Amino acid sequence: MATGSDPVILSNYSKVAVNYVRVVRRFSRLWRAAPVAAWPLLAVSPCAAPVLANPPAADSPAPLDTSVLIAGVLDRGKDRIDFSTVTLNVNGTPVPLDHDGRFSARIEPATYYQLSISGERLFTVVQTFGGQELINSACACLQVPRIELIARKNGRIELFFGGDTMTGRRYFEAKPGRSQIVSRETIDRDLDALFQPMRPYFADSDLASVNLETVLLDTPPGGSPPKRIVFSSPLALAGAIRRAGIDYVSLGNNHTYDYLDAGLDLTVAALDQAGLRHSGAGQRLAKASDAARIDLGDHRLSLHGFVGWAGRFKPDMVASETKGGALLGNAANISAALKRERRAGRIPIMQLHTGTEYADEPTENSVRRMRQAIAEGAPLVASHHPHVTQALEVYRGGLIAYSLGNFMFDQNFVETQVSFALKAWLEHGKLIRAEVIPIQILNYRPVPAVGTMREALLRRVFALSARRGTRFRISGGHALVELPKDRTRVVESSGGPDCQPQPTGIARIGFAMASEAGTCLTAPPTRLGRDLLMRGDFENGRYEGTEDSTWGSHSASVELRSEPSGNSILMLAPTAVGKAMSLYPEPYFRKLTGRSYSLIADIRVQQGATIQLAIKDKPGSDASEKLTPSWEGRPVGQQVLPPGPAWQRVRFDFTRSLPADGEPAPMRPILNFAYTNAKAAGVLPIEIDNMALVEWSDRPEADLPPATHWLWTHQEHAGATMPGAGAATAATAAK
Repeated sequence: MATGSDPVILSNYSKVAVNYVRVVRRFSRLWRAAPVAAWPLLAVSPCAAPVLANPPAADSPAPLDTSVLIAGVLDRGKDRIDFSTVTLNVNGTPVPLDHDGRFSARIEPATYYQLSISGERLFTVVQTFGGQELINSACACLQVPRIELIARKNGRIELFFGGDTMTGRRYFEAKPGRSQIVSRETIDRDLDALFQPMRPYFADSDLASVNLETVLLDTPPGGSPPKRIVFSSPLALAGAIRRAGIDYVSLGNNHTYDYLDAGLDLTVAALDQAGLRHSGAGQRLAKASDAARIDLGDHRLSLHGFVGWAGRFKPDMVASETKGGALLGNAANISAALKRERRAGRIPIMQLHTGTEYADEPTENSVRRMRQAIAEGAPLVASHHPHVTQALEVYRGGLIAYSLGNFMFDQNFVETQVSFALKAWLEHGKLIRAEVIPIQILNYRPVPAVGTMREALLRRVFALSARRGTRFRISGGHALVELPKDRTRVVESSGGPDCQPQPTGIARIGFAMASEAGTCLTAPPTRLGRDLLMRGDFENGRYEGTEDSTWGSHSASVELRSEPSGNSILMLAPTAVGKAMSLYPEPYFRKLTGRSYSLIADIRVQQGATIQLAIKDKPGSDASEKLTPSWEGRPVGQQVLPPGPAWQRVRFDFTRSLPADGEPAPMRPILNFAYTNAKAAGVLPIEIDNMALVEWSDRPEADLPPATHWLWTHQEHAGATMPGAGAATAATAAK
């Protein structure tokens, strides 16, 4: 039997296909049949890390069943844990464990499966999976990857860190046709609902923290600094943060002083009234320099917040002897604060708000300041500000998280909506364990990331961290940072069903999370690509009443639907007979680096239809295109689909110019649909699943750094660029 997080990847494609058919027949409600050539499968054992991929949607509704079998095993890790004292619940249903931590039980089918593991001498573990992630043909069940536990002991504490947090602007501005997220009339209830999906992950932590990147006020108290963007959130947010179970917020950021001294006074008063500890800002430098001293058993913590720059406007945003503001994180202030707390016999924990927004890498100055903090006694540094995630680095026995990304924020950029929270365990002041918890910001609310959204986060973190020598092992669907004292046997994937070319000639790369590289070990591909869309399996489209607002449409309604099997699809229905329809992501894709792209998707139509792909470049300030509707763009290809109950995979290839002086302009893909016989079709919906927007690398695989391989989600082999037998039609490449 495999140990630790070793993957079990079935390399015989035909055997897996046969097993999958048997599972379909046995669990007719849960699984659904699909053309064999279109199966990106998931195969794991109780000891395995999953290959994250989304099976295609059903060809037809399946008969209802009454239960599904879920199985897995809990890992004691390095602690002696008595499983007779451990309680496991799946979606609130108790599931018995044997003496080795194994479980197998029948429960009600669901779209998501949340495991909660607790015990008297155990740190609570919560993990969430999409049903499609867990399908295992070998056991004819939902197979949960091995989850590692950690025991509560004297001298151990658990800390939770979330990134940038605010609830202003778009939380109160309802989009046309959508409900307002936070209403003044029901503000406490609405704010509590924002925290609810992630609350189980930190409610039992010894200390939970976020970066409060906003002023708290209900009415602006006066002027603001001369800066382009200022943030404010309601005073009620302080109480909601505390009710959620968060203990501390960092104020060391570039928006704490957005309403000058009066706004800072309102913020501090609201936090104090709610019982929330804070540091990193204050009226005058001495107050801003104070740490939040919090004692947890024999851990006497001192929490610091810093901002990395002062700002070029006047008054600037940092505290001085004559004005309030955030604490500037220069070398002198960091050294003075950490030395003061160490001399007092305390353990300094630092949060630094710094770096370049939306960048993959921290700045040299950011790296220097965070490493300085570790060298001067901080076991952990958590950073934020870029709004996207960056690397984790193990440095001198401490851990640096260069950017946690967003935790609760109203940005609608695609790249800011995949994030992570960090858990860290200290034992007698030393870091002994750290865990990455994948998050999706769904309609501005943090929820557990599953499916391709989980995969996108882990691929990014693994790739960026590998550049700094950091490796991970898998616990369930989370990633544990490998510390120098850890010994983990890493096994590379030998290739599996996901490595097989699909009818479009593009193969989705299997993501065996415990392997050394994210690529299949098959013949070298002609080119490698990454999926920019990330959410095209639609598994994260709905969560506890929240629905993904990424998608825009014209002359059509959009519905995200969970089918009886647990798979999720998008349905596009015309609003009137005879109307052509358009579907597009409302945000533009911004962080582009390539020339060549492919859009692929599984489409199901009950009447013959024509599908056209158009590309809309984001207009400049003086461009005539600025006045054109969101759903109008430059056509790059067209395909005709015949009617039928089966899913048909479509592919469009197109190219874009690469400016010599920088990145390509942001773009938006638009799918236009028209029924061949619109009158006969009426208002029948068109169903979509497994959509990906692949940006191809222009460099051959041999020239790419090994760490980069984690990023690739798709590959293409020479001679396999055209759809195979049974596919819709040939793709059309743009000139």
